[in-house]
Amino acid sequence: MSLILIVDDNPDHIQVLSYKIKRSPSMIGRAYQIVTTDSGMGALEYFTRQDALPPDVMFMDTNMPKMDGDEACKRLRDSGITVPIYGMTLSSDPEYVQRWKNSQATGFVHKDYLLTNEGRSQKVLQALGLTGSSVLETILQRHLPNLTHIPPFPITSQTPYSPMA
Repeated sequence: MSLILIVDDNPDHIQVLSYKIKRSPSMIGRAYQIVTTDSGMGALEYFTRQDALPPDVMFMDTNMPKMDGDEACKRLRDSGITVPIYGMTLSSDPEYVQRWKNSQATGFVHKDYLLTNEGRSQKVLQALGLTGSSVLETILQRHLPNLTHIPPFPITSQTPYSPMA
């Protein structure tokens, strides 16, 4: 079973992202569980639970109460957690990409490309020569077990998704 952790203080964004994951072609017919929390502190607490299974992939908002996502990511990395973590925000401010790079995140995704704009997302992926019906689908294919492996994204300033390699 695949486990996906969504960390976001906006319940509407959690609901939309959960729905998009459910409707993703890679997830149809798969056993998976989505776990959510509303802050970076909640993400840290998740990993301290004795019964917590490590997620296959995490999507974490940037600005949240109690602790921002990039700070939580940095603390998780400092404690040895290697789970793929994708930072998310609705802001276009380049400072957020830099904050996520500094936190050792796996990548950064503009929420607009996760929650909407599937057509634009598809065009970006095609321009990069990658498969997947959306940025979300491509991330799921990359990190969930038993899915087709895809090559890493090249990093460009025009990409709505940026791996932190």
